[in-house]
Amino acid sequence: MRVARSPGPAASILPAGVTGLAIAIAIAIGLGLLAWTAVAALRGDFVAGCIGFLLLAAAFGYPLVSFEVGPYTLTLDRIALAILVAAFAVQRWLGRTAPKPLARADLWLGAFLAFVVLRTVTSDWRPSEQSAPPLWRLAAGYAMPAALAAPCSTR
Repeated sequence: MRVARSPGPAASILPAGVTGLAIAIAIAIGLGLLAWTAVAALRGDFVAGCIGFLLLAAAFGYPLVSFEVGPYTLTLDRIALAILVAAFAVQRWLGRTAPKPLARADLWLGAFLAFVVLRTVTSDWRPSEQSAPPLWRLAAGYAMPAALAAPCSTR
């Protein structure tokens, strides 16, 4: 005689089709990403990181690799940019990058970004079917490229 067993509490949390192996692989990838983030933050070269980011964005962009994480879409280039900015912040905090005064181009870039942010938040916020939302265009078109300016100009 067989006794019916309940699926357990984990079965109600996981989406259909997700197995323990998939969870183990996701955890392993996350730990590897965390380890490489620590290496990049402590020993990374920013010019090589910027070149790697550009190659990664060109080769493995949204059409090739993307992950749906809740309401957001995550791609490898966005993860790499976050790692690069975090590495710059850590090395700046540890004093491994030489503080440089702002150049005229940095001031112009800051003024332009302030203007674009102001125009974005004061514009029409209704999303269109043909184009991306305004905040996404601000982030992808202006903030992400500007985020490369600080780490890549540290030499």
